[in-house]
Amino acid sequence: MDIQNTIRKCPHCGDPLPERSRSDRKYCPVKYGIANFCKNETHNPKTKAEYQEQKGLKKINRINRDILKRLLGIDEYSEISEQQLKQEGFRLEFILNKAQMRVSGNEAFLYLVFGLEVLGNGNYKIFKHGRRF
Repeated sequence: MDIQNTIRKCPHCGDPLPERSRSDRKYCPVKYGIANFCKNETHNPKTKAEYQEQKGLKKINRINRDILKRLLGIDEYSEISEQQLKQEGFRLEFILNKAQMRVSGNEAFLYLVFGLEVLGNGNYKIFKHGRRF
């Protein structure tokens, strides 16, 4: 096999690599005016769809936690309606964990440090984890 006649291609974009580049080069040296563009796009997790999805979920959970913290204040627990939660911007569909309350037997949704106990009739009780489980 003649090495000089072999056309090497970038595994990311498929473009041929420059003929006079290093023999161990795998990716395009410059693409769209950016050095190592193909290599960075291949290896950088921030460009991957899964990373963007996780980043969005973390943001929503952080917002939910901040809302619960603000609504609870310094109290040990606080009761609130589902409508009030939605008005504050809380997104109930993003649940981190579910649990069964030991004392009441009600279902609870856990969000990092805080929890929401389902009381029924669209009402919830906000609490801090360590005090109720």
